[in-house]
Amino acid sequence: MGVFEVDTSTHRLRWSKYHELLFGYAEGTFDGTREAFRSRLHPEDREAMVAVLDRARVDLRPYELEGRVVWPDGSIHWVYARGQFFCDDRGVTTRGIGTVIEITERKLMEEELRRTRIAAEAASAAKSAFLANMSHEIRTPLSAVIGLSEVLQLSHPQQPEVHDLAEKINQNGRHLLALIDGILDISKIEAGAMRCDVEVLDLLELLQSVYDMLLDKALAKGIGLELKIASGVPRTIHSDQLRLRQILMNVVGNALKFTAHGAVAIEAATASGRIQFTIRDTGGGVPADAFERIFEVFAQADTAVSREFGGTGLGLYISRKLARALGGDLELVSSSPTDGSVFRLTIDPHAELGGGVEVEPPAPPAEPPATLPIGTRILVVEDSPDLRELIEHLLTEAGATVETAVDGADGVLKASSQDFDAVLMDLHMPKLDGYEATRRLRSTGFSRPILALSAHAFKDEAERSLKAGCDAHITKPVNRRLLFQTLNAALTLRV
Repeated sequence: MGVFEVDTSTHRLRWSKYHELLFGYAEGTFDGTREAFRSRLHPEDREAMVAVLDRARVDLRPYELEGRVVWPDGSIHWVYARGQFFCDDRGVTTRGIGTVIEITERKLMEEELRRTRIAAEAASAAKSAFLANMSHEIRTPLSAVIGLSEVLQLSHPQQPEVHDLAEKINQNGRHLLALIDGILDISKIEAGAMRCDVEVLDLLELLQSVYDMLLDKALAKGIGLELKIASGVPRTIHSDQLRLRQILMNVVGNALKFTAHGAVAIEAATASGRIQFTIRDTGGGVPADAFERIFEVFAQADTAVSREFGGTGLGLYISRKLARALGGDLELVSSSPTDGSVFRLTIDPHAELGGGVEVEPPAPPAEPPATLPIGTRILVVEDSPDLRELIEHLLTEAGATVETAVDGADGVLKASSQDFDAVLMDLHMPKLDGYEATRRLRSTGFSRPILALSAHAFKDEAERSLKAGCDAHITKPVNRRLLFQTLNAALTLRV
């Protein structure tokens, strides 16, 4: 550490020998002039460092500064100084004192950390881009598999064998889809890009819908499923409906998967200002040494679990992360081979309301319209031949007249030269993508509904498509009922 003193009336400086060494002077060679001091300051830092000193001389307040000094051999060193100026009885500044230390090593470390962070962010961005692209590439053929299996089921109601085979194809396709969504969720969590869209939601309705969706699974296994809601649980709360439903489906679904006899119970109550969900099962339990491991990514209680029950170990990891994002937590309270397991989920029911664009329109009512107005003319812009055929089949069956285009440029040409009531626009296509195709159509005055179709599951895709001029955004695989509901709503609004 170097020590210095300055006489403000003469501008002469006195430095300790260590101070001289820090500025590249041999001991006893510093002449004490202000010019000799300033000459060692790095040209890019000199003005800012001198400004701090000049201001401190007037304010008479303690100051701190850091900057680079250049030694005679050209080497650059970082220094950190702190000090204060003082005045006499008349208020005239007379002297200043302070200390200085070298921080070159710290600065080099900070720079290395900065470069490492930039490299890590670039790697994360590259990974996210890769996953988004892979999601698109996998979802596109998977959309055709799931959609065509549904067509087979509907078109062969009198042939049980065909119907059952199509159902198995559909179930396995949706299982693959769930795995893809889980991996994407992990990618967003690790990148810090997982966003919760808080809204006012009907908690009792959400719990009932989770119960209804999982009841068939419980009945198929011959076990019970109970839903208990304590008095005092509010009907409406502020939270992310999609994410809360995802957590409950994961945790309760897990409980059903690992329970062979008995029952699974979902209990909702209030505790310490939080909403508390307790999920009890009568399954085989979790070993004591695996209580925390089951919340790690790609982890399960042991390898035998994966072989017997399947799964990737993503559900609980994602669910705990989402629970914490909702102001609560997810924990395994107890577990034993004889009594089963008890999981506890807590969330904050008073999260601040936020905005956000929905990836898909709200879930359709129990019996949404499955038809379109007869003669509705729709242009389907899609580069995948299989998906073009599937969507054309669904729309034609619903009463629409369908024209297709193989890419964005073809879509713009046909939409501009013919009279369509709506356009279904794939977003990722060769020659001209769906974003630019939509912008070009809107710029020409095309005012009919344009619905984006995307195999990407990231929420910013929806935001981009809406900004480009689309009326709604539907994620592939296309849900038949949701497609008709969204189309009908868009056609009504545009009338």
